[in-house]
Amino acid sequence: MKGIEGLKGMVQNTNQILDAGQIKICPEVINMTEIRRIDKLIRRSQLEYIKPDPMWDSDEDDYIHLDEIRNEDYKPNPNGVARKWIEADDIMMNPDIAKFQKERILADPNLKKSLYGFLGLIPFNPCVMINISPNWKGKVDPKDYHWQALLADTIQTYLKSCDRYTKWQYCLECGGDGDFLHAHIVAEINPAIHKSVMTHINKGNHKYEIIKALKKLKGDEGLLKGKFAIQRILLNTETLRDDKLKYLFETNKPEGHQYKYDMDLVVGDFITSKE
Repeated sequence: MKGIEGLKGMVQNTNQILDAGQIKICPEVINMTEIRRIDKLIRRSQLEYIKPDPMWDSDEDDYIHLDEIRNEDYKPNPNGVARKWIEADDIMMNPDIAKFQKERILADPNLKKSLYGFLGLIPFNPCVMINISPNWKGKVDPKDYHWQALLADTIQTYLKSCDRYTKWQYCLECGGDGDFLHAHIVAEINPAIHKSVMTHINKGNHKYEIIKALKKLKGDEGLLKGKFAIQRILLNTETLRDDKLKYLFETNKPEGHQYKYDMDLVVGDFITSKE
């Protein structure tokens, strides 16, 4: 009976499958989750006024219901792709057809890019964060343009060496004492060649390529030797990616984690801001 109850639980969990002894999420359910998320954001973007969530009043042991306020996310006259998304909800239309049309929008890279641009979102693909800490602490002035250019050029050489990454953002920082020039990179893995990029990273080939890119400065071949000179972290969730992108900006770091001064050197093509 216990086995039957367990089987019933698996059947009820329609967003999961058992594959080779491992529970995995069905791609269809992930897609539906994205559809529901887009639905919520588009509907909110078309409301000029919204009612805030009730606030708990501990003195009265009840909720305070606030009046409607201006919706900061309001965007009148939606662009073409957002209008198509809204039209898919026409009450005269079969719900299955509406779902199919929305799936087609998300499946088309250009339409999806337009829709995400309208909503101010970054479509999620797995990313990697690479930290580069050359062995020159206290020997190099982080404000020196030539050293900044050397490190930035090393990063650009690696990132542009092939099509492993579709977009990236990196920053140069000075360290807590203001005497340690180093860098942090957040790079989106090209989904078309995800497997080969992961092999490249897991085998440590990214380290060899970055070291090779820096070696053009004769006499400084050992700057990136050592266990902690080049580190990487895989960013497999949207929250983790957004958190790492946010903290590339010095102004987003909490007190106690900020460096001696803000170099204000953040470069890349992720749609991000200091806020």
